Amino acid sequence: FPVEMKILSEQHIFNNKNPLVLGVQITRGSLRMNTPICVQKWNASKIGTPLFIGRVDGIKSEDKDVQMAKLNDKVSVRIMGDDQQKNIQVGRSFAWTDPLISEVTRDSIDALKANFEEEMKEDGDTVPHLVGLKKYFNII
Repeated sequence: FPVEMKILSEQHIFNNKNPLVLGVQITRGSLRMNTPICVQKWNASKIGTPLFIGRVDGIKSEDKDVQMAKLNDKVSVRIMGDDQQKNIQVGRSFAWTDPLISEVTRDSIDALKANFEEEMKEDGDTVPHLVGLKKYFNII
């Protein structure tokens, strides 16, 4: 599912290396377990240069584990990278002010359409959000 979130403040970076543990607010979409997360960045030519940081492997709300966070929720999220992400660090690889977004691929969009079409239509923003992410990730 598409998601966009922001780190609440520098004080909300609880672990700045893999696994990243961050206090975030969901600014668009919904956050779910195992979602692949990228930092949304652009190069000088305004072309999207996403930085993959890992997959969501924990979401906590008020010290309780939850499976999902919705729009405007403030939660702590644990993002686990593999060996390729082990050197990624908040403050060095990306700024705490950079938006964090779900990585989408042609396959993930097709899977959403096949399995969650009704759920996607309920929330009037999911489809426009996916269209924006498709453009960012250059998916045709």
